[in-house]
Amino acid sequence: LEQKLGQGVVVFTNGAEGDVTPTQGGFAGAAAIGNTLATVANTLWSTITTKRELSIAGSLAFKQMPPPTFTGCVPLFGDGKSICDYLGPVNLPIGTWIAKDLPFGALRLGDVALATVPGEPVTAIGLAIKAKGKALGYKHTFVVGLANEHMGYIATKAMVQANTEYEAQMTLYGENTGQIVINTAGVP
Repeated sequence: LEQKLGQGVVVFTNGAEGDVTPTQGGFAGAAAIGNTLATVANTLWSTITTKRELSIAGSLAFKQMPPPTFTGCVPLFGDGKSICDYLGPVNLPIGTWIAKDLPFGALRLGDVALATVPGEPVTAIGLAIKAKGKALGYKHTFVVGLANEHMGYIATKAMVQANTEYEAQMTLYGENTGQIVINTAGVP
């Protein structure tokens, strides 16, 4: 996109990508997706109305999370088995090396909000954060995932309780992690 525009700096962020897998893989797939995004964004660029002035606000808050735990069997790709099929039950004392006090930030640019989340939220969590922003009156709310820290995946309570998906098994702060993130995600 920077090449197409000929000037400026383009910023790309992750969103609620925890359960998103592109259909085109590898570097060739990433390049194809990037080219498609650049073409579409370049086409839309000329339709954007700019303003001379814009109100800006930001916030950053730290949330004390429940003790992180990892017990269970992570599925392995390819053979349908889990790590427990090879090693037995796994219980890692991750509470000593994973963050317990996590940063959540927000940036308001006029009627647009960017909510930062220190991990990989699944789509449903991202949509809930966007709905929260809409309820607060923002025209658009964007989730910026993998920001400022990494708490692992952020799955819904139902996903964690079902315990069948990798993202749910790697949601390290318990079954209420998703709701905690939705409640904490800042919208200034």
